[in-house]
Amino acid sequence: SDAYLLYRMGNYFYRQNTKEAFEKSIDSFDQAITLDPNYALAYVGLADCYSLLIEYAGASGSDTIPKSMALTERALQLDPSLGEAHATLAWNYNFLWQWERAESEFKRAIELSPNYPTAHQWYSLFLRDVGRFDESMFEVKRAQELDPLSLIIGQTVAQGYLLLKGDIVRALEEAKRVVDLDPNYPRGLEVLGWVYLKQGRNSEAIAELQKAVAAG
Repeated sequence: SDAYLLYRMGNYFYRQNTKEAFEKSIDSFDQAITLDPNYALAYVGLADCYSLLIEYAGASGSDTIPKSMALTERALQLDPSLGEAHATLAWNYNFLWQWERAESEFKRAIELSPNYPTAHQWYSLFLRDVGRFDESMFEVKRAQELDPLSLIIGQTVAQGYLLLKGDIVRALEEAKRVVDLDPNYPRGLEVLGWVYLKQGRNSEAIAELQKAVAAG
């Protein structure tokens, strides 16, 4: 039960999507694994943190991706049917531009864990990267159905409407909803700033983007 509580704590910090929160998340997942070396999901959580440190903390992929891959492989040794681990493996392949492997693992992740929101969100980003925009929007909307309170998924939806669909009205609705959920969430403020910029509301855009920078 102690390992489970540490795992939940790791997830709590992980969902905040900041450098400081990821550091706390890593510590929590590490402690969970120390208490229970066979806790496959804790290995996945730790692997996810190392993968995302590239984006949120400016870490080097040459340092963090091998760590993430090793942790993911350990999770799959413990439980080959763990969809969450396949999603992490797919995300790492996506970072390495190994497109076929990435898509294969995303599909496997969703087949094994169809209600895992992150698999759908990450798959949507992969689809966006390879230019399959309609499929990308479908996947991120499915992620939002599964986890309507996720800030990062809401931000991805808003970004999709803005960049892929050119639907400024829906993009603004989604961006405002994310900021309403957490007025200090940097990525929500950032995408709201982008929407205002697209609308020509430059002073409001600058204000939101300055808030995003201050929030970190």
